Formats: sequence, C-alpha cells, structure tokens
Amino acid sequence: MEIAKKCLLANNDWILKYGFDTEKILSKKILTEESLASIKTVVDYLWKDEEKDYEECLVSGKNVDNHILKHLRKLKLLTEENNKTHEFYSIEDKISFLFKKYNSDNKDPRIILKSVLLDLGLEEEKSSLISIEAGGSQCKVTSEYLKKIFIPKNIFEEVLATIRYFYYEFE
Repeated sequence: MEIAKKCLLANNDWILKYGFDTEKILSKKILTEESLASIKTVVDYLWKDEEKDYEECLVSGKNVDNHILKHLRKLKLLTEENNKTHEFYSIEDKISFLFKKYNSDNKDPRIILKSVLLDLGLEEEKSSLISIEAGGSQCKVTSEYLKKIFIPKNIFEEVLATIRYFYYEFE
C-alpha cells in the first residue's frame, strides 16, 4: 500500500501543493492475489509474441501508438510491483537491472533503451523520442535536452542516469 501512496503523490504534485494531509490518505487494495496471478499468466503468455511484433512494427515504420504491448507492459508492471522481489540500493543498480532484463536476442539498443524508459514511468512518446535521439549519431541527449522536452521532475534523475548508462553500454 505504501507503493500506491508514493505513486499517487509522485504523479499528482497538486496534492502536496494544495496542502492535503498525506498522513490521512486511505488506500485499499482492489485486486486480489488471484486476480493478479491471472493477469500475470495472460501477460506472460502473450509477451514474447507481442514484443516481437512490436519490434517488427517499429523497424518497418508502422504506427505503434496503440500496440497491445503498451498495455501488456502496464499490466506487467502492475503484477511486478505487487510481487516486488528486487530492492535497489541506487538508481544505477535499478537501471543496470532493467537493461539486463531487456538485453536479449541481440535487440536494437534503441528498443532496449525505450523499454527501460517505459519501465521507469516515462510516457510512450517521450521514450520513443529519446531512444531515437540517443541512438542516432547527430546529437547527444543531455540534461538540457531533457528539460526542453519537459521530463517530469519525479523521474528526471533516473531518465538522465539511464541515458548515461546507455551511452556507456552501447557506444
């Protein structure tokens, strides 16, 4: 429940801005363990095929805005958050874990970067933009660039560290 409260506050800064008492926030679990297990089963069953289809669509230039993988990723995060087994001591540990999680089958490094950014909570459009820019040779993605495209404050440092890790790992 504490994770839900942190997410609520991180994604809704107006709660603190307008002086709501965060100690009196009530949260209730609405998904049972059985429901979460069912969701995880469906996600695991579809994941490989849909991930491959997503990558093929991306490479061929097809529109992926409404691809099912986007929704599967959200459900996967939901089930992983509820069965969290990884505690990280630093941002770097978390990013390293996520890169290892997605770095398989000789994937395009830009797709790996986009997947990690999505897992950090960055929206699809900005994840795509950053992965294309960082994967290209024309420019370096810097903190100034991230400010220009309005990366949310609550994940800014993680996004910046992810890009640094990407450059270190793949260039």
